[in-house]
Amino acid sequence: MLTTSVDISELHAVYHREVAKYRTCDYIPRLQAEYRERQAQEQLARNPAIVAEAPGIAAEGAINQQWREKICEWEYQVVDHFHLRREIVGVAMNYLDRCLATSPAVDKSSFQLLAMTCLYVSIKLNHHTHLLIPGSNSTLQSLLELSRGFFSTQDLEQKELELLRRLEWNVHPPTPQYFLESFHELFLEALEQRHLNEPQPMDEDPSEKREVLELSHFLVELATMDYFFVLYLPSQMALAALVTSIRRLTPDPRLDPATLLPGYEDSPELRACCNRMDRLYDRILSEDTTASGRRMPAGTSTPNSTSTTPGSDSPVSVRMDT
Repeated sequence: MLTTSVDISELHAVYHREVAKYRTCDYIPRLQAEYRERQAQEQLARNPAIVAEAPGIAAEGAINQQWREKICEWEYQVVDHFHLRREIVGVAMNYLDRCLATSPAVDKSSFQLLAMTCLYVSIKLNHHTHLLIPGSNSTLQSLLELSRGFFSTQDLEQKELELLRRLEWNVHPPTPQYFLESFHELFLEALEQRHLNEPQPMDEDPSEKREVLELSHFLVELATMDYFFVLYLPSQMALAALVTSIRRLTPDPRLDPATLLPGYEDSPELRACCNRMDRLYDRILSEDTTASGRRMPAGTSTPNSTSTTPGSDSPVSVRMDT
């Protein structure tokens, strides 16, 4: 039996918590349908003669996957600017997805305010010093500055209370990064155990072990931006990222995750996640041949913002044209 430094009982406990309290779902179709219905009712109230056309109203002003991707990309730029852990964005997106799953249809402005509030709460709970930019004296004020005055302190405070109520105060979701670190450790320990019997491909180049973890983190960040993954658990995303990275970087059959990772199960969910990550990564490679070294997932510009290079002196504004 493999001896491991990973606390398996804790890993199981966290897994049960993600299933019981922090699962996300496919909510955009419902919100778009509600938006179309509301628009139809408003048009009917203004002009009863258009009732026959109401069912054909498009959801052009309703939330869509592009809104979510752009706001996630903006959040990555904000945390990069302040040199925060990128895991904070995953927590914020979990808040956003779970809140929208129980919310009525939202317009663009409400969506942006909610997303900013999710990031604010995630930073407040996971980073214990204020983020300051010129003219601000707190994290809240800094984020309001990034909105160029479009939102007020009262807006953010009211939305924060609404968010916490919708989340039922469950604000510590397990992240893919947590599972990824544990799975990667199990993988390395399995390699070490194998090494006692025969040399392994990674033994000659230890940097490959680091590259596997780096690529896995990159894939997790891509997945966090992709609405496809709202149907999957953080543990499934993490395992898929590790499996995809191992198979891409070390295509040696002796390193097959199916034989090295304890409890590995080749489930339909895992295959779906791996296939999606392969497509996402191939797309990035086609757009940027240096993708494996990039820290910014899927794109480099914030939508309709005065974006900056992470770490520069100017903050990233938030008035997105989603």
